[in-house]
Amino acid sequence: MLYALKCDFYFLSRKVPCALRLFILFLLVVLPASVLAKAADVDLSPGLPSISDKNVITQPFKIGYYHDDAPWMYTNDAGKPDGMVLDLWKEWSAKSGIPITFLAVSKNKALSRLERSDIDAIALIGPEAQDDSFPMTEAVLLEGKPVLFVEKLHARGSLDEVFKVARVGFLRSEGLERSLRQRYPHARLVPFRSHRALIDAASEQEIDAVIGGEYALRYHLNSRGIINDYKALETDFDSIKISAGIARSRVDIKEKVESGMASLSPGVASAIVKKWLGFDPGNQESLVIALNASLAPLSFINALGKPAGLIVDIWKLWSEKTGKPIRFRASSLPESLLALREGKVDVHAALSPSSGRHQWLQVSNPYYGSSYRIYYRAGLRSDDPGTNLDNRLLGIVASSSHVDFVKRWLPGAKIQVRDNIQGLIQSLFKGEIDAFIAEPVVVQSALNRLDLVGEVVCSKYFNLNEAVSAGVLAERGPQLLPLINEGFSAISLDEFRKLEERWIVNSNNRYFHKSGINIPLTDEERRWIARNPVISMILEKDAPPFSFLDDQGELQGIAIDYLKLIEERLGITFQISMDYNWPEGLSMAYRHEVDGIGLIHKTDERARYLDFTRPLLKVPTVIIVRNSDKSIRSTRNLGGKNVGYVPGYTIYDQFRKKYPAIRFKQVASIASGLNRVSSGNLDAMIVNLASASHEIDRLKITNLQIIGEAGFDYEFRLGNRNDKPVLAAILEKAVESISPEDKEEIESSWISIHPGSWKPNKELFIGLLLVLVTLILIIYWNRRLTLEIAEREKVEEELKSRSELDRLLSPDIS
Repeated sequence: MLYALKCDFYFLSRKVPCALRLFILFLLVVLPASVLAKAADVDLSPGLPSISDKNVITQPFKIGYYHDDAPWMYTNDAGKPDGMVLDLWKEWSAKSGIPITFLAVSKNKALSRLERSDIDAIALIGPEAQDDSFPMTEAVLLEGKPVLFVEKLHARGSLDEVFKVARVGFLRSEGLERSLRQRYPHARLVPFRSHRALIDAASEQEIDAVIGGEYALRYHLNSRGIINDYKALETDFDSIKISAGIARSRVDIKEKVESGMASLSPGVASAIVKKWLGFDPGNQESLVIALNASLAPLSFINALGKPAGLIVDIWKLWSEKTGKPIRFRASSLPESLLALREGKVDVHAALSPSSGRHQWLQVSNPYYGSSYRIYYRAGLRSDDPGTNLDNRLLGIVASSSHVDFVKRWLPGAKIQVRDNIQGLIQSLFKGEIDAFIAEPVVVQSALNRLDLVGEVVCSKYFNLNEAVSAGVLAERGPQLLPLINEGFSAISLDEFRKLEERWIVNSNNRYFHKSGINIPLTDEERRWIARNPVISMILEKDAPPFSFLDDQGELQGIAIDYLKLIEERLGITFQISMDYNWPEGLSMAYRHEVDGIGLIHKTDERARYLDFTRPLLKVPTVIIVRNSDKSIRSTRNLGGKNVGYVPGYTIYDQFRKKYPAIRFKQVASIASGLNRVSSGNLDAMIVNLASASHEIDRLKITNLQIIGEAGFDYEFRLGNRNDKPVLAAILEKAVESISPEDKEEIESSWISIHPGSWKPNKELFIGLLLVLVTLILIIYWNRRLTLEIAEREKVEEELKSRSELDRLLSPDIS
């Protein structure tokens, strides 16, 4: 052929008339091409594609799916298409032999992409897209009769009887409303726009039954853990279809899809449905766990309609440790507590102690801890409501432990109850409440969702700590609590930390970042805390570095840090009062008007009305004098001197008895006494080392020195009223849990100055003398050795010179 063309072009290159050459070119090129095109049935007209029949399915078959419509179709955590409907399409591909590819599309652009043939089908369309106004046709994937899921309490008699008494929820988009109203004109029908809103209403018992497609309803009821509360009743309404969307001009595709789906065996479709519906609702071996569904990121319903959050992950890990299968039932806090009381669930996942619950509820050992703050609008008020809540409208989540707390400890506040944190925030912005109590991580999550970050701030004067435990009915406590406690004990601290780091971004809000120590309390001790979550404690108001108010009016000091650590570990709150001086505080403790005193020295007298923990802190008592006063070098020199002391401290009583010749002078405070010593009004002051170091540094006093210890040590402990032995046992366990490393971390930030004076003693002189003698001997031997070496070198040089001279003077024997 190439040879023939070469000959033809050679022929045309000769001198041939132009018209003849054009005619020959037509015969050689255009005519054969047109014949070949006709034979191949290919249209060579300009602007047309190479394949003329656009109804032929292209390879691969392009299926658009919505990336966020779980469980039907979505993009999973690995970034890949997933879902029940996509699994059906994969089976269809395997059955038909047609390869497919999935393309993520947004709902608002799916139709335009279908019209442009960017995609061949939309994996799943809702009933609202199945009317003539949409430029596509439906291809049925699965279909089934609507099912009525009715609460078992109302599942008596026929369908007619159920529709007479029950509130029935349904989706508008499923096209059931007309049929329902025609058949049951007097039924109490409640329409909803989404499955989530429908199941929320069912979970909160706002409706008694739901009707619609079985697959979707079973999935969502199952995910919420309430499927066992319902009985499924078949209906004879028109079938609800699960359909794909296909361009109206692509009838052949519709036929291929429907015929392929219809050819799938019932077993294949059932396996896919079972996979995505999750566990078997009839499995009675699973432990049913109630969850508060409005506590993101702790516990909530995610975009897949499933329970998620830190508490959920902790319980899943618990299930792995114990081998006990679990399933969750998520609802509001009031409904979850009701479900526990009615026996619909076995365990409540996370509860804090409450005096109102201890009559019917038992709790496990705490496995987590929460801190709560008071929140208010930023920039709308000059005062912090945490300082005074009298006559303020204070928002609280319904059925929470905070209701009891506010009634007992904040009686002046006016309680306003809302269903959840989001309701509290909305009420705050509507001006219906002045402030609300909530947990920081939950508030931050809600503010992010509502796009209100920075618009709400928390009080710096209020902090409420609560332990988080599992709750069970009192009669089932002996059966369930040992298993629950065993499972939580099997979870390591590192495992808890990893779970918390996943859900709580801010490390300052993490419980296990702060403590993570689980104090083993007895059942009696846990019940005591449940009835008494707040413990009143008296501290000195002007005793730095132990306890004091800083320039911003905030509590500071060693005692405060120790009490905060104990709060975190026990899940309790210390209500600290600094409104009294030390003698008044001791009088209140004597009358049992407070629960305890923070950091107090134990004496026989105080032991008559207080119980004491083991010592938390040991601090020596020292003698402070002026640098210029050379007459005082020890306690023996204090006789006849004016020595300051703060009344109410037993150390001074003991010191007075031991040294009666000292003229003790009462001072109002340690700072006042140190200033008087500095100015010469007092000769000395007896004070504990920690307070002396802190005050000298704070007051910038430079003419004082510590000449030595006074011979008495403070052993600071926690003291509590001795008519509450359970409280004493709880505090003792808490103090026992504080490690030396914990103490070092707390005390090093407050006690950094040690006795400033240096006084040589006999041992030091002996040591220095030995060092000096050693140095003298070393120098002597070094000097002697140097002289000996020099003498030896001199002798060697003389011998060398004499040898050379002898050689020169000797006769030449040769």
